[in-house]
Amino acid sequence: MDSDNKVPSVQIMKGPSELLKDAWHIFANNWKLLVPMVGLPYIVQIIGQLFSMADNVFFAILSMISAVVAIIFTTVIVPISIIDSMRKISRGEIGTLGVITQYKIGFKYFWSYVLVMIISILAIGGSLVLLAIPAIVLGIYVLFSQYSLVVDGHKGINSFVESFAIVRGRWLAVLWSAFILVAVTFILTFLIGAVFGIVLKLAFGIPMNVLNGTVATSDKGLEALLLMIRLAIVSVITTPFATAYMFKLYETLKANRPLQVNTNGFKKWLIGLMVVGIVAIAFLMMTLPLLIVKSFDSLRYNSGPGESQMGDVLPANSIPANSLDSSGYNMTAEDKIK
Repeated sequence: MDSDNKVPSVQIMKGPSELLKDAWHIFANNWKLLVPMVGLPYIVQIIGQLFSMADNVFFAILSMISAVVAIIFTTVIVPISIIDSMRKISRGEIGTLGVITQYKIGFKYFWSYVLVMIISILAIGGSLVLLAIPAIVLGIYVLFSQYSLVVDGHKGINSFVESFAIVRGRWLAVLWSAFILVAVTFILTFLIGAVFGIVLKLAFGIPMNVLNGTVATSDKGLEALLLMIRLAIVSVITTPFATAYMFKLYETLKANRPLQVNTNGFKKWLIGLMVVGIVAIAFLMMTLPLLIVKSFDSLRYNSGPGESQMGDVLPANSIPANSLDSSGYNMTAEDKIK
């Protein structure tokens, strides 16, 4: 994609073990700020779930509002807030940190972050049309687009170009570091979920599947509530930890970036994949209603005509109504002739 790249002959990059130590150090020293920052939207979501368990229209509306607010915060506001917190912690600006202050930063970058998310969905969706390998390749190259936006102010496609520029020449190293983070996060999620399941069993006698988090209860509202609580506990630990890990990796990549990277080819590929993604999504939106209608028609056809359904309901030894006289006597063929 790019031919005239100049990379420093000596590159001192932190390995996964160093990144894990740095991430844990950041979390351990700043958990009093990071945990509430991640956890507050989940508390709103849990309260909303409690509202939904009440048989009341007003509470149902409150539940939907709570769900929307929680989704906006967990997908946009909190990621921005956490990334900016890592930037301030790295620069020693801890005194300026605060949950509300960081949420304000989240709203400041809200639409720019949403644009980056849309570009990511379109580009990676377009690359998926070309099967999984191109999507993985692109995914690693654009892995730091969000950090490029929040930390260094690169907006729109420029955030993706910056991410590509710092990953160029170190793609396999970044892939390995990302894989280690995914593995460690999975282990942490499993362990935290296992502890939560044990406490749930011992305290309330409710068994939980440690692997998928399902709860053995017939109350679907209670099951959803317990799953939300479990997700909240896992997220307040893994989200700051993973973000700190990726931030430190972003820093070490920037410190050892190639001296010169030609990004024109990458821009063209990115825009091309976005176009493919738009076409793929438009095609899906047009065909999905047709598939739904076809599925309903297939179900209706397989169910058979109404007469056969009624016939299936009648017992095998039932007597047809036209073979009975007015007194209920079973008429034979000879009686009908008479």
